[in-house]
Amino acid sequence: MPEETTIEEERMANLQTARFQDEQDEQADEEEEKKIQKTKQRISNITAILIIIVALLYDGLDALISLLQAIPVIGGVIAIFFGSILDIWAWLTFYVWFKVKGVSLSDSIARAICYNAGLLLELIPVLGALPFWTLSVIIMILIVKAEDKLAKVPIVGKAVSMTTGATAGE
Repeated sequence: MPEETTIEEERMANLQTARFQDEQDEQADEEEEKKIQKTKQRISNITAILIIIVALLYDGLDALISLLQAIPVIGGVIAIFFGSILDIWAWLTFYVWFKVKGVSLSDSIARAICYNAGLLLELIPVLGALPFWTLSVIIMILIVKAEDKLAKVPIVGKAVSMTTGATAGE
């Protein structure tokens, strides 16, 4: 009987050692994942340039549509209708683009205000001719890049990730 107890104790000790090793491996994997996420940029420079070019195209089309307002009565109606459709399409385009890149609009008040203000300003008939999409997108890119850089600083990174989800792997 003493031999069975010794063998059983040895098996229990081996099982506990294996469990402890598994927990350490999981913690090491989580730390490695956090390091990778911290060094990862959500929006690269090339992507930023492409987003800005698309925003400029939307603003150019919006300005052309706004020229229709010069035509009395019917031109204004057509401009408001097509301008609104274009602006909603642009909003959806950038929303999906930022979402794919891991940028959520609901994590940061600054991002939400900046992005939605672009849509609201574009929907105003006369102001819609101004390049608010381009301005909004540039500010969004700058905010995201600043969050990504701040997330790399150890002390600030914790606060940034808690308030914006910058390293949460969105």
